Amino acid sequence: REELNNNNNIIRENEQSLSLRVCGLEPNDGRSVYKNFNVDMRQYKNLEMFIHAESLINDSNPTPLSDGQLVAFIRLGNDLTNNYYEVQIPLNPTNFGARSAEEIWPLANRLNLPLELLQQVKTRVLGDSGFDPTVVNFFNQSELDGGSTNGENELRIGIKGNPSLGNVRNIMVGVRNSTNDDLCGEVWFN
Repeated sequence: REELNNNNNIIRENEQSLSLRVCGLEPNDGRSVYKNFNVDMRQYKNLEMFIHAESLINDSNPTPLSDGQLVAFIRLGNDLTNNYYEVQIPLNPTNFGARSAEEIWPLANRLNLPLELLQQVKTRVLGDSGFDPTVVNFFNQSELDGGSTNGENELRIGIKGNPSLGNVRNIMVGVRNSTNDDLCGEVWFN
């Protein structure tokens, strides 16, 4: 297990996956779960999460998912309504019968976020009067770091209000339907 060095203590992390199963998810709708806690994220450099998506085939949904139809998101902030960062990544579903780790946890679904990008987003939005801090303002990862995504799906990074990485009190993970049709699928966050 991973170890976290915190205030001269070594804490063994309890690694677990979270599974979200949605069916009949309407266009532009999302489902999520959240956890309340206090953490100072300024001590970290990256946020990394492995994500797996698969279709749920049933009588009401006979069509399998295509790449990019489901979007995973994570929100970090002081609250989840007025002061938060949101990171989105389009998901590529795993084909039925996949057996290898590379097929089940595709590189394209890996969320690998340098936390300095959140600071860049905050500087851009709060430093420019052309942005409205009462709505979510999104930027593509390539706009911020100027680099490529190395075979991964490009992240969209947004900010609403004035969140603080030094006082993150809420984290939310979820999925959103980016199509004009109802969707069924299952997503694992690890």
